[in-house]
Amino acid sequence: MRTANARPSSSLGLRWRIKDTFVGYVLGNAGGRYRLGGGASLLPERYFAFPLISSPDAALPRFTGSVAFLAHGGMLQVAIVNPALSEQDGTTVLTIDAGEEVISIATIDALGAPTSWAGRIPRLTQSGRELFGDAYDVGEPLVQQCSLEHAQR
Repeated sequence: MRTANARPSSSLGLRWRIKDTFVGYVLGNAGGRYRLGGGASLLPERYFAFPLISSPDAALPRFTGSVAFLAHGGMLQVAIVNPALSEQDGTTVLTIDAGEEVISIATIDALGAPTSWAGRIPRLTQSGRELFGDAYDVGEPLVQQCSLEHAQR
C-alpha cells in the first residue's frame, strides 16, 4: 500500500467514468451503491474524480481517494483506491491499492503529454479482470472515458 506524502491538488486530478455496464449493474441491484472516500468525488455525468497528489508535472501521476462499489448484500465489493500510473516492463499501467499490495488493473498506451489521456484507453489486465469478478475479458476497455486534467469541482 502506498502512503500519500504530498497534499492533494484542488484543481488537477483524474476524472474517470468507470464502465457504465458495471456501474449500472451495481446501482440496478437492490441495495447497490457506491461509497466515496479520501477526497474522491462524483462529478456530473457519473465521472469519479480523484485529486492529484504527485507533482503536476510528474511523468507518472498519483491520485488519492476511493470509490467502493457494493451490491448483493455485500457479496459484490469492488474498491478503486488511490489510482496511479506506473511503468512495468516498459508498459504504462494503471494501479490501485488493494489492501497491503498495489495491483495493476489496466495497461495504457504510451502517455505522451503528462496532462492528457486523450485517445488513451486503459485495458484490463488479469488482475483487473479478477477485481471486477471475472465479468470482463483481459484487454477489454476499462472505462467509458478517462482524463487527466483540471477537474472542476
